[in-house]
Amino acid sequence: HGFYRDGRLHSSDGAVLSTVTEGDATSALTPQSFTRVSEGSAQRIAWTVDLCLDADALPHTLFSVRVNDGDARGRPDAESKGDDLRYWYARFDGKRWHSHEIAHAGTRRFPRETDYTGLAAIDPGDTNVVVISTNAHPVSGEPLISSTDGLRHWELWRGRTDDGGASWSWQALTTNSTFDNLRPLIPSSEDGVRHILWTRGKLNNFEDYDLDVCLKSEAREPADQRA
Repeated sequence: HGFYRDGRLHSSDGAVLSTVTEGDATSALTPQSFTRVSEGSAQRIAWTVDLCLDADALPHTLFSVRVNDGDARGRPDAESKGDDLRYWYARFDGKRWHSHEIAHAGTRRFPRETDYTGLAAIDPGDTNVVVISTNAHPVSGEPLISSTDGLRHWELWRGRTDDGGASWSWQALTTNSTFDNLRPLIPSSEDGVRHILWTRGKLNNFEDYDLDVCLKSEAREPADQRA
């Protein structure tokens, strides 16, 4: 992670890494020049999901991790992989990043797109709250089978942490659906209300879909009652 400000590239703590000159395409910087958020590996492959700043302008991020099948990349049988995805949450405290696995993200969305999840969002008005889309129970990882049609579907869950992301409590926002609930977004708002947008329906791939856009509005917990 890093950021650009006033013609300079910075690491997460604000240290200047490079001065950017207009028209100069040369740079000694590499991805490793910036601040590491979380350690990956061939069996723990990360994919970005969401990023926002808290009230103190410190970054928080959500990302997904595909575990235990990194050798699938580029192989003909890759569509058989991506059956264990996880959501991670990380926050920067001004000095270093704190990263935690927070929930099961379920299985890949499409064959051969082994990193695609239902996605997730941080509430920019309360960065202790996230909304995730998953077809597995966030804690146990058990498949979410709808009692309505007997099929596995992606559902929305709201998570809250009171200890900086180390532990979470979860509440289902949708249950026993007959369609998938995907791609939650939480826009910025200053009216004390959390507005959750998402799509529901069928998403076969990015060119083949039949989705409705939905909205759920709920009161945020007052700031003086948050951990």
